[in-house]
Amino acid sequence: MMLRVEMNRILHFMQDKVVWWRRAVLAREKVHFEYLGGIVAYAQKQAFIREELGKKFAGEWAGVFVAHGEEIPRYWPSKYRDIPHVPRQ
Repeated sequence: MMLRVEMNRILHFMQDKVVWWRRAVLAREKVHFEYLGGIVAYAQKQAFIREELGKKFAGEWAGVFVAHGEEIPRYWPSKYRDIPHVPRQ
């Protein structure tokens, strides 16, 4: 049971970090124009990394649930419930 709770916490954390990185760019004030492109690129990359990690974790973990004949938890963030699972052998 504790493992399921931790899986859920990690997926929500990843989702929250994606949103945080995307908003962080908008929150910047008084940034010199020369740096703006780099700041935006860095924030987008960080958001992408968190999103891909969340997808990877969800796919791996969904494969475990499916291999044991269980459903993917409904309390997972919706964007991770439909990720194709990685088959377990």
